[in-house]
Amino acid sequence: MQTNPTGERVWYSRIRHDDASYRSFNFSMGQSPMSKVDFVDGVTRHNFVDPSLAAEYLFFQSHRDIKTRHKHAFRINDGLLIVSSEMRDLLMTFDIGDAQFFKVPIRLEDGLGQSTYPDHYILNVHDKKRTFVPEHSEEIKWSYDKVDGQGGKISVWFCMYNKDILAVSKAALEGFDLWAEDAVPERLFFSDRLKCALDEAGMNKSSFRLVEARLI
Repeated sequence: MQTNPTGERVWYSRIRHDDASYRSFNFSMGQSPMSKVDFVDGVTRHNFVDPSLAAEYLFFQSHRDIKTRHKHAFRINDGLLIVSSEMRDLLMTFDIGDAQFFKVPIRLEDGLGQSTYPDHYILNVHDKKRTFVPEHSEEIKWSYDKVDGQGGKISVWFCMYNKDILAVSKAALEGFDLWAEDAVPERLFFSDRLKCALDEAGMNKSSFRLVEARLI
């Protein structure tokens, strides 16, 4: 892949397909009237979720620890992304739009006591760009078409596990430092300056493990 100048680069994360980043933790909605299905649907489809209806805590299921190599971001049951307080603090110094962080204690098991881990956050990135260029991407497969908010059509693509090479237009260089794309909801996108900050903080390799996108 041809390397672009610093600042003219875009990155993305495959964390939702990275088996190494998965921890078998579950979550409880507590007294929230929102169902688990609706909550997961809102977050994984990158839609705004009313904070008063969010999950209340995580709890151990098959796994009972957080791996050091993914201590700042990891995936749990139903595809939810969990970040550390350090990651939250770093992200909030950038233009991440109205990204949501739902604070969740980590309990030993459902209904039992608190674990020794500090509070973490469920990350919901719901600000979007429309810069994905499927014809210049590799290892993707058309999944379905959906109607956007303006009555137009968006083709949604499935990424072939960790083999995808995604392309975006130069419009991706403008605006948010962290965003989602409706066309590839399984991926999160990052500006070069945010990626550099993650590297400088020593947090990229223990979180999103970013891959460079093709800039068209």
